[in-house]
Formats: sequence, structure tokens, C-alpha cells
Amino acid sequence: MGLATRIEKNWYGRALGNLWLLPLWFLFVLISALRRMKYRIFPAAATGTPVLVVGNIAIGGTGKTPLITLLADLAAKQGIRVGVVSRGYGGRADQYPLIVDMNTPVGQSGDEPALLAGLGLPVVVDPQRSRAVDALKDKVDLILSDDGLQHYAMARHAEIVVSDVTRGFGNGWQLPVGPLREPVSRINTCDLHLVNGVDFMVQPTGYFDASGALPLASLRGRQVHAVAGIGNPARFFTTLTQLGAEVVEHAFFLIIMRL
Repeated sequence: MGLATRIEKNWYGRALGNLWLLPLWFLFVLISALRRMKYRIFPAAATGTPVLVVGNIAIGGTGKTPLITLLADLAAKQGIRVGVVSRGYGGRADQYPLIVDMNTPVGQSGDEPALLAGLGLPVVVDPQRSRAVDALKDKVDLILSDDGLQHYAMARHAEIVVSDVTRGFGNGWQLPVGPLREPVSRINTCDLHLVNGVDFMVQPTGYFDASGALPLASLRGRQVHAVAGIGNPARFFTTLTQLGAEVVEHAFFLIIMRL
């Protein structure tokens, strides 16, 4: 078991095994608290177009991107033009802000922005999300920020925090002792807290291989090698197991402490 895997295991078990990381924990908590204080005193300038942040306070996947697609669909049915801004994790472009369309290489945009752009949504990627908002604000009626709850340089009109019913908030500690980017009390300042698995449910809708679309039932009894680099690979593996597949797990996980 690698070091990163052991650290993550302790995030969702006893924090005792990660207490050797207390010096880094103290530094992370101090810097993040100072940043929050800075933006409380000098808040980011508001934009004319409403910005709704869909984020989380814990490391790992909670279902933010599927929720954003649902919100965008509901808004479109009301005649509201929706755009998405993202940091573009996993991608690197030569120039920002990057306007993402179906022809943008995933290596530049990151996989989630590419997925959202493939659904026909206007998507702008920029590590400085406030700059992405400026590039999009005159083209849409509502901007959804895919993550960015802790990106206080980006003004926002409302916040939705998303958590996962199976993982919760782990051992309750902030990084790197625990999985939290901010203390659990941060939820109290958000406009809405949604729990994936209680308030909404991400369900598989299709199975595709080189020959095209296949029924989900075709996975039953088959051995599959499941490769996942998402924030919560266990959810993906569990879904395949529930569909009847014999799963050989291959999870790739990287701890990133971002302020």
C-alpha cells in the first residue's frame, strides 16, 4: 500500500494514523483561514450575471458535475441561458481563459469541461475562475461554477455544497490529516447542502464499448477491469458490482492540497 493510499484510508477511518502530518495541517489551516479573512475584509467585486457555485468542502468526487448538468437542464427548460466555468483539472492550455467546445483537446480543457461542452453548454476554463466569469458573463443569464467553493477571488451570488452519503466528511479533520478543505462549519454559510445518495442520486444510464451502446444487463457475470482516476473511485467500482460485474479494481489517486 502506497503512502497516498494509506493517508486517504485514514481520512475515512481513524485520524490517529495521520497525526504525523500535524505540522502540515497547522500550516494549511492557518493559510486557508487567513485567505478567508482577507476576502471577508476585501470581498471580490460582484458581476452583473449571477454566479452559482456548486462545490464541496471535502477532497474527492461528490457528484458535482452530474448535478450541474441537471441544474443546467432545468434552467434551460425555463428559458435561462446557462454557462459553466471551471478550473479545468487535468488540462493545460497555452492561454487562458480557454473557451471550450467539442473540438478542444481534452488535454487542454480537462475531462469534465469537455463533457459539459459536449452537452452543448458554453464552458470557459481558467485557473483564475473570476477571469473565466468575465469571459462568459455577457453571453449567458446564469453562470454555474463547477467547484470553486474555496476560490474566494470569484464573486458569487449563491453556493451549493455537495457531499456524499457514503463518505460524509471522513474523520472531520482538514487536510492533510483529514479530507476537508474547510471546516464542516463552512456548510452553515452556504445557501444549500445537498447529499448525493439522499437528496439526489447519480445512476448509470448506459454501457458503451467499441461496438456501440449495450444494455447494462450485459455486464452481469462478466469480469471487467475498472480503471478510475475520479475523486471517489469506490463509488464507480460499487456501481459496477451492483450491476453484476466481477470487478478488478485499478484506482489512481493523487493528493492535491489546493488553497
